[in-house]
Amino acid sequence: MGKIKIMIIMPELFHGGAEKQFRYLIEGIDKKQFSINVVLEQSTDKRDVEMTEQYMERHKEITFYKLHCLHAEGLKIIRYTSFGLINLEMFFLIKKTHPDIILSYSSLGMKTMYLSKLLKSVPVYSERNAGTTNKSFYILNKKFIQCAGAIICNSIPALEKMKENSVDAIYIPNGIALCDRFSEERRDYYYILVPARIAQVKNQEIVIKALAHLDDKTVKVFFVGKNVEEEYGRYLNEIAKDLNVEKQIQFIPYTNNIIELYKKSNLVILPSKSEGFSSVILESYLYGRKCILSDIVMNRAVANKNQTFFQQNDYKELAEKIREEINLNQEDKLQQIKDNHDYVVNNFSIEKMVVTYQKLFLSLYREK
Repeated sequence: MGKIKIMIIMPELFHGGAEKQFRYLIEGIDKKQFSINVVLEQSTDKRDVEMTEQYMERHKEITFYKLHCLHAEGLKIIRYTSFGLINLEMFFLIKKTHPDIILSYSSLGMKTMYLSKLLKSVPVYSERNAGTTNKSFYILNKKFIQCAGAIICNSIPALEKMKENSVDAIYIPNGIALCDRFSEERRDYYYILVPARIAQVKNQEIVIKALAHLDDKTVKVFFVGKNVEEEYGRYLNEIAKDLNVEKQIQFIPYTNNIIELYKKSNLVILPSKSEGFSSVILESYLYGRKCILSDIVMNRAVANKNQTFFQQNDYKELAEKIREEINLNQEDKLQQIKDNHDYVVNNFSIEKMVVTYQKLFLSLYREK
């Protein structure tokens, strides 16, 4: 038996947690058993393009293809009418490469599943947000879902939501690169890390309001993530200035070394209104940093049982939770940090995730 040919469709390589997980997969998969083609929908962001080119140069064992029909970001009429052109481009690409299995997680991937099946490839769809997806998603995409050789969910709520809508699915949780946790250094300031793209759904404004309510000039916040909603980014700067906390805040759109920011930080906050499977929670645990999380379904699904939550719109409650963390007994804090680290090591790893995907691919190939 020759290598099993896997095609993976991604919007881009660098955007958020889903992209990181798929990079882990394409890097970790056994290249003696599988050949990997990655199809990118492309990005118009100059920085993303540069990072993608560098990544492709480092990973010559992987074949990359870039679609040519999605350059017009913001020109919605072109993006909508281009779906026909994309399907045509995907048709010829699938026909040319003859992949055995096509794995995707984007809306484009969903819409090419019928095409994949038509061309004798096995379509596999990874649903990243099904835990919060409403019933209309399943109604609108029913014909595409029915084409799938397998549906993958990365959380238990997502799996349960699929079952509620009569969809058989497989649970494969995200993987994390395991490492030893960092010690916490004593500093003159207390640093909070908020790692998320700048967007309304990520709810960074609640952290700024909580910071102002806390009224402690020794507390500083790093907002780390690409500004994908410029108007919201301006709003965050405005309220920080209005609340007189702009000197306590730093926006970092790009970093090549997020680990250094974890090391420098004392606490991580994820204030999102909605999330998929948040790898940031597990990364924080792994690096020895406690979290405060918005009380939403997916955060509860990922987090350890000792986790601190707050109501997503209650900045006063968030401020109080921050104060409690600052004043937490050191012995209790160290025990919670150890428990969180063990939770990740015992339940999540990149190796385990990759092996599970490989077993699925082998099973689907044999049934083909």
